[in-house]
Formats: sequence, C-alpha cells, structure tokens
Amino acid sequence: MKAALFVCALFAVIRADEFAACLERHSLSTAEQGTLFTVAIDKDRLLAIGDSPLPKGWESLRYDPLTGLTLAKAAHNLLPIVLRGADRINEHKEAAFFGKSGISIVPAQSVKRQNGVETAGGRATGTLLTSPCFGVTAIATDAGFIESEFLRRFIDSNQSGRFFWGDLGVRLKGFTVEFIDPFVRASPLLAGDKIVSINGVSFGGSYELERAVLLLEPETTAAIAIERGGRLVELQSPVYRRLGGFLFADTFLERLGIRFDKALFVRSVESINGRTLPIALNDRLISINGIQVADDRGVRAALSAFNGQIRLLMQRSDFQFFINVDMESYGF
Repeated sequence: MKAALFVCALFAVIRADEFAACLERHSLSTAEQGTLFTVAIDKDRLLAIGDSPLPKGWESLRYDPLTGLTLAKAAHNLLPIVLRGADRINEHKEAAFFGKSGISIVPAQSVKRQNGVETAGGRATGTLLTSPCFGVTAIATDAGFIESEFLRRFIDSNQSGRFFWGDLGVRLKGFTVEFIDPFVRASPLLAGDKIVSINGVSFGGSYELERAVLLLEPETTAAIAIERGGRLVELQSPVYRRLGGFLFADTFLERLGIRFDKALFVRSVESINGRTLPIALNDRLISINGIQVADDRGVRAALSAFNGQIRLLMQRSDFQFFINVDMESYGF
C-alpha cells in the first residue's frame, strides 16, 4: 500500500542535496512494521497507517477505517514528530518530498490542499513531507493527504475504539446544501440552504466549511446560521457520525451497514440495529428506485429524492436482484 507522506515547505529555492539533514531527521521518526507505516507521536504513541493487524504487544487506542489511521500505544525508540499547520505550505516558495528514491522539490503552490474528505495523493510508499523542514503538515494514506489539523483531531480525540468524523446529514455544493441524507430525520437543514456560519464561525472558502463540519464532535449539537428564502435563520443541528468518504465511496447507504468502493462494489457489510442486508462482498450497486447510478454522487442524488421507499438493484456475478429496504425496521 501507499505509505505516509509529509510536506516540507521552504523559505527560499534551495537544492535537494541541502535536505539531507531533513531526510535523516525524519528517518528517526518513522518505521515500517510489516505492511504498516508508523510515525512517532510522542514517547509511547505511534500513528500506524494501513489495514494490517498491529504487532503483538501494541495497544490500539483508536482507529479510523475511513482513512486507514490507527493510534497505538507501544514501546519505541523513535523521535516524535512536530505537527505544523498545513497553511504553512503557502507561506513558502517550495515543497520538498522525502522518499526512499531521494528528494524532489516542487513549487509550494502546486501542493493541493485537503478539501474535506477530498484528498490529494500520488506519491510513492515511504515519502515524507514537512513544513518547515522538521514540522509535519500532512500525512498521506491510501486515501491521500491527511492534513495536520485532521491528524491532531484524531490524535487528541477522547473517542476510543472506532473513530468518527462529524457530519450534519447533508452534502454541500460550495456553501449550499445539495443533498439530504434520508436516514437522518432530525436534521433541520433543507436543500438550497446556504450555510453562513457554524458555532459562530464564518468561512472564507468552501474547503474551510467542509473541514469545519468534519472536525465537529459527533453526538453534540452545532449552532448553524443559514440563508433560506432570502432570510437569515439560526438553527440547532445534531452532529452525526460520518460513515463514508476518504478511502470509500460516500453514498449515505453506509447507514444501512454497506460500504462501497468508488466504483460502487461492496467492500464491507455489517449489522445495523440487528438487521443485515442480504448483500455480499463484491456485489455492485446498479440502481436506486429505478434510477441508474454510476458513482457515489449519483447515489446521493437518487437517495435525496427519497419518496418513502428504497429499492436497490444489485448485481452479483452474472445475475441481478432487488432489495427492498424497510426503513422502519432499521429504526430510521
């Protein structure tokens, strides 16, 4: 799998051979344990990247299946990293990538920022990226770059076991609500609402809004100011658990215990409220209520048009079958 990446933004244009000390410094903070890539957080905690089991003797403090991150407690002799704000990248002219094959330097402006669950990647296994030289601004998993603000949220969280990001039960297009999660009945937001602020904080761009939603604490309440019909409206919205995105498709059907890849093939199935849909790994979603779907955006659009029933058409090998979802039996 692709391992972790760190971004190094610099004050001036400098040659790759001048980064040797940076490369040596980060080699003291990282290690590989089988197929896991690990980064030292402090004297007894490691951030492990990958989906392989932890080595014997390691204790999992929390894990996030959406990004592939695990925070583990384990004895180690690695030098802890220092997390720096990812906005430091834009303060400098260059970004340097440290990897097994050497060092490459690119214009800092070419480093794509994380926009919610939309991440950028494309670097080889074991590449390191910091800003400035010894300050880590992002780590990339198979999902792409996970910026330091998200890493700090994951590391410092009080959640134990499985980790969850925040979710308001809607998906946005810019600042405007585009799709509504049909399984989230308590959300006060409507399609077409324009979000002005969350908990009193307004946003300079949609990427700031997307990250603010993800960084909300699930099972709390957020104060949302919106524009609706030309009027400013203040709402109290539950914060839900985000179940899709990053490594997986984001379909809303995750609330039924199904997780898809980006091509809509089933990658996991779990029981929800004592019920498990008759779906198997590698089944593919074809349509919802007669609407053909080719990607997760199409699925969200079809489910936003929810009219009281959900009928899924699935394909397994060379035959297709329907599943009628009884919403009430799931407690929705």
